[in-house]
Amino acid sequence: MVYLVLRGIYSLIPTYAKEENKMTLINAKAVSERYSIPLGTIYYYLSKDQIPHYHIRGRTKFNPVEIEGWIKQGKSAYANEKIW
Repeated sequence: MVYLVLRGIYSLIPTYAKEENKMTLINAKAVSERYSIPLGTIYYYLSKDQIPHYHIRGRTKFNPVEIEGWIKQGKSAYANEKIW
């Protein structure tokens, strides 16, 4: 909690910097290393807008929780489909 003094009155304002409320974002290289996906494949899916991502100040970032869900969803959706 953070106390602020506004015109002589104390205000109790909750801070939202708790660890459980933070969303950790990683870059494409970290996604590639963490999930063993070739970097070129990540950029391919990114160009087709098929991978969950965020653009923050000109940089592309990924939420690991969303990537894990995307991988699980993709594996079940394309398990019987021939890729090559």
